[in-house]
Amino acid sequence: MRFAFVRYGIALLFSATLFAAPPPSVILSRYSAHPVFISASAMVAADGTTAAVVPEDWRPSMQRLAEVISEHRGQVSAFSQFSAAPCQGGMLAESSLDPLVDTSTRQKVIVNAHAIVAGTIRSVTPGFFYGTPASLIELDNLDKIKADTLYNDLRESLYIRLPYAQFVTGGIEYCRESGPGAYVPRVGDRLLVFAFGAPMDVAGTFVYTTSSEVIAQPSDGAIRIPRSLSFFDDPEATIAMLTNSIRAELSHRARPAVGHDGRPQ
Repeated sequence: MRFAFVRYGIALLFSATLFAAPPPSVILSRYSAHPVFISASAMVAADGTTAAVVPEDWRPSMQRLAEVISEHRGQVSAFSQFSAAPCQGGMLAESSLDPLVDTSTRQKVIVNAHAIVAGTIRSVTPGFFYGTPASLIELDNLDKIKADTLYNDLRESLYIRLPYAQFVTGGIEYCRESGPGAYVPRVGDRLLVFAFGAPMDVAGTFVYTTSSEVIAQPSDGAIRIPRSLSFFDDPEATIAMLTNSIRAELSHRARPAVGHDGRPQ
């Protein structure tokens, strides 16, 4: 009987994994009816034309991007011996965004973040954010180190954007931040995310992030800390160690200061 119970429990666990909801192919903005993300697989209709879900205001810039990529690939194919390489050696760089808040010190990063969340990558979905290629990352096993009222709807999963992209859709190969030394997100990696803005989707579970706001710990490699968060850098650092130190700092800040007479100030 005990053996049967264990087998039944394993079957339930397997079923839960097997039927877990797939990542979304479209994420709608909470501020308008337009998407903020469309997966690469949803960009093209069955007849090969651009899918109806793609907003009209995305299309001109995407057309120009496809033309530039095609022209660049043609030049590389004509003059380079490395034309068989992914994206033929050409790719988009991450866009630099002005920080929404002061992130000049460790303390200001922690205080000014609306949410600080660690999690494990469950899925990586290639696609477009406002018409530019990147990856939708789904995190589960969340450790919500800090989350203010803007993140009241955050439950088991968090979706974020990372700049990495290498995929083909509509006959065009898109590459972004996929060169040597770039971080390639993979299922099982641990990420530490600092969210300085509100969720951008209707469900309240998607954050538009750049590589400057995410610390990555690949399952088979050393931790990767961006230059913008270099004050967290430590040769021995792990995401578990960082989450513990951040939580300790938040706890210390939450305690009232005590005067010489022993009374809270």
